[in-house]
Amino acid sequence: MVTGGTCCSNGDCLCHGPDPTSLTSMNGPYKTASFVQPSGTVYYPTDADAPLAALSICPGFLNTGPEMRLWGPLYASWGIVCVVTNTGAADVPPTRGQELVNAIKELKTQNTNSSSPLYNKLAGRYGTSGYSMGGGGTAFASESDSTFRSSVALAAWGPDGPTVHVPTLFICSDSDSVASCGGTNTSYGEIPSGVPKMILDIPGQSHFNWFSPTDALGESGSYALAFQKMYFEGDTRWKSLLLKMPMAGTIQTDIR
Repeated sequence: MVTGGTCCSNGDCLCHGPDPTSLTSMNGPYKTASFVQPSGTVYYPTDADAPLAALSICPGFLNTGPEMRLWGPLYASWGIVCVVTNTGAADVPPTRGQELVNAIKELKTQNTNSSSPLYNKLAGRYGTSGYSMGGGGTAFASESDSTFRSSVALAAWGPDGPTVHVPTLFICSDSDSVASCGGTNTSYGEIPSGVPKMILDIPGQSHFNWFSPTDALGESGSYALAFQKMYFEGDTRWKSLLLKMPMAGTIQTDIR
């Protein structure tokens, strides 16, 4: 277990976990715990070396937060702090984007709170993710804060693109009758050239196959994790896996 500098060429990386040998949507090598802050439930690794990257994730229309809870332990077990963010059931993407940003602001206060289990453990690397309207929200969050390191959108509804400057992964399905890959392709094309971006199209998935990282054939969790490791933590050991063609479906990317 090595933290800091050795899993990338420029030293700007966090290196948690053993050398990866395959994509996975299963929980990783670290033990996890959780606590509640006003914006949601924070999942964190208890035995991973600091510093740690931290992200917020939120759900979609008519969901209020807990629906995405299984993503928290996944990320935490691989060394990434994750707050499963509370939302209003009818919040639109820009509102959800602001809720994701607010959750990150609260995580930052955890780093300076001597009574928090995250005290002095955060690396200053932050990112966002979301499903459906939350998938649109993560794009708005990344537009509002260019210091974020990553954005992962699951079946994104209403995503924006032209002013996104954050590495972005879209995961979608052409079988989704609510938020198909059509809208995702538009947003992907709007993201400026030079910003790392990828679309993973998983066939045969409905709009409701994204609440767990093991849903959608397990490929949603596998590629989301690999993308976060590569661009959020900067761990280039995951790059070849990220670019591997999925067992089902296709990828579109400008990552080389």
